[in-house]
Amino acid sequence: MKRLTPERREWLIRHQYYCEKRRKRKPHKRQKGTRTKSGRVIIKAPGDLCLKENFDEVIKFVYKLKQTIADNRRRFAVDFEPIRKLSPGAALILAAELDRWRRLHSAKLKPWKINTWEKDVRRLFHELGIFELLNIKKKDRKIKNSKGSLKFIKFITGNESQGELAGRLIEAISPIIGTEYSQRKLYTALSEAMTNVVQHAYPETLDFKKEYLKNQWWLTGSYNRKTKELKVIFYDQGVGIPNTLSSSGLIEKCLNYLKIKQLEHHDANMIKAALEVGKTRTKERYRGKGLQQLLDFIEHHDGEIRIISGNGEYQRLYSDGLYKENPEKRNITLDGTFIEWTVCF
Repeated sequence: MKRLTPERREWLIRHQYYCEKRRKRKPHKRQKGTRTKSGRVIIKAPGDLCLKENFDEVIKFVYKLKQTIADNRRRFAVDFEPIRKLSPGAALILAAELDRWRRLHSAKLKPWKINTWEKDVRRLFHELGIFELLNIKKKDRKIKNSKGSLKFIKFITGNESQGELAGRLIEAISPIIGTEYSQRKLYTALSEAMTNVVQHAYPETLDFKKEYLKNQWWLTGSYNRKTKELKVIFYDQGVGIPNTLSSSGLIEKCLNYLKIKQLEHHDANMIKAALEVGKTRTKERYRGKGLQQLLDFIEHHDGEIRIISGNGEYQRLYSDGLYKENPEKRNITLDGTFIEWTVCF
């Protein structure tokens, strides 16, 4: 056996010490649900995906998804398994973001561990059309033994004021609405909302911080068989009502009409102004006309309208020709405009 040189002996001692130290070292704990062994980033959805009860967390989740997309991270997945409660409004905002990303980047977003999801969540995702956005295989779309009182109507989207698309939603919910008068009222309201998006939500003069789909809007509905409650929800990712109203030059008119000295920096009041000034039937073309059509439908059926845009949220509840209102300031900004109107039949 060849005798070791002092240099070789010293190297072996150092190497043995290094191996022993490495063996005793505790393994690094990987944060659960954040990154897989392959390095894929996992974005976890909140358990309560409901705008009314968990608004901040829902919007934070959507923005985290949007930021991850903007960073061009190809190796990431979305984990919907934690969801235990899902509202139609939050589902539409999520669907809009997934649809935007799919169109802009021509890429496929894959969900994480679909077989572990709640049955009702899978059913509602399927009814709304999110499964198609996620490119889920048809064999995985089948829902077994899932009985829920809430039924979604598959979302529709467009970038023009297309009356036939509004007609598709009316046709889907016509058994619930009933009378021809109500159908005509809702059709007019939806058509006006689409027209307003095309004309005002995506102005050429304003720069967007994030990529967007020109004039795009998303629309869906839901019906609760237990409560007989119908919801129709409309969403766009434009500049929002406060910015629309500011750019239209109607600030002074709104101030005078509402007798408010300081309207700026309060987006909820700006939304209220858009509703109220619409009642004056001014000849200027802006979003107030479409919002007024929505109010007419709600007032006739003693329902509720809810509008979120920028940092403001405005609710109005009609009953016997009278209404109660609730303007609220939100801590987190919602990109675009979210409109939800609810009636019971």
